[in-house]
Amino acid sequence: VTIVRAVEVSISPSYQTGLPGTTLNYTVTVANTGNVSDTYGLVAGENLDWGPTVSPISLTVPPWENRTATLSVTVPEDAQGCTRDNIWVVATSQANPAIKDNDSSIAHAGYVIRGVDLSVSPNQQSGKPGAVLSYTVTAVNTGNVEDNYILNVADNENWSLAVSPTSLVIPPGGSDNALLTASIPGKARGSTKDNIKVNAVSAEDPEVSASGEGIASVENVRGVLVEITPSYKGGLGGTILVYSCRITNTGNVEDTYCLLYTSDAADEEDSV
Repeated sequence: VTIVRAVEVSISPSYQTGLPGTTLNYTVTVANTGNVSDTYGLVAGENLDWGPTVSPISLTVPPWENRTATLSVTVPEDAQGCTRDNIWVVATSQANPAIKDNDSSIAHAGYVIRGVDLSVSPNQQSGKPGAVLSYTVTAVNTGNVEDNYILNVADNENWSLAVSPTSLVIPPGGSDNALLTASIPGKARGSTKDNIKVNAVSAEDPEVSASGEGIASVENVRGVLVEITPSYKGGLGGTILVYSCRITNTGNVEDTYCLLYTSDAADEEDSV
């Protein structure tokens, strides 16, 4: 029987796309089309400098059967979008180096897209002086790579804003939340509004950012304190007794008060 040595190589898939930093894997099938068992040495090559590897580097294949290996290549971090690396594997018979075959595939560098959306909920809140208002900040990664977003807050009333955490690492298409608090000062005037702005900025690309806004306002609190001095005075009949009456607005908004007085002795009530 005449010994026949022959080999056929195929790679699947024939085309793959990956973002920079992504490792692409291909299946290399080595078919022994001869009539004797053979061992084939496998060597990977390319037209760029992406460093493809094949594992294992040799396959022993019985006649009319096939075995597989894995071809891997990592898209470089600095690869420009749409760059293509033509990668291949050559299988060579160790018994007869003239017996060889090869196949190739394409490794394609995809474009990195970064983006973010930001919202603040609720949009508006109010509270009494001294209250701490809480808001939920939601960031959505609208890009196709994981990103780290730095959160910054600002307002026009300087109400001691705080956000926690100060950064969010979010996978592509994912979202995460942070807690924003605004502390209303104890002496804040009623109806005061504080315009709050939150920014999310990509740590990888500062030009990628988004903002959300909320409002914190002060509830109107009304109150009054009346003080009469002295607390006691006496005099003979017909004497006019004079007292000092001090009116203090203990609320946080301007108010107008109607003053009334009563006399237990005369059972009278009048107004001023």
